[in-house]
Amino acid sequence: MKTDTSKAMLAMSAPPYWHCGQTVFRRSMDMLIALAPAAVMSVCTWGISSARVMAVAILSAVATEAAASKVMKRRIRVDDLTAVVSALLLAFLLPASAPWWIVALGSAAAIL
Repeated sequence: MKTDTSKAMLAMSAPPYWHCGQTVFRRSMDMLIALAPAAVMSVCTWGISSARVMAVAILSAVATEAAASKVMKRRIRVDDLTAVVSALLLAFLLPASAPWWIVALGSAAAIL
């Protein structure tokens, strides 16, 4: 059975994103608010070393995003907090005893 491709039409569907009036910053802030209790509990359970992992991950992610934007000659846009959310999620996956360079490398790789 032959298919006539000359009359094939592309199906249009709704985009995977609907604008609901919230900015990227607002959505990221909502996620950070939702992750805050887990971050507090992490510090209460594993101590300052878990806070160190979170801080290194966040600093590395923000620095990597800024450096990548600079290399690509785009406006540096670290104020939308997406790098912070990604870094915090990565920090939750790593042990509190993880070396700083593994945390920084993982965070940079997550952003790139």
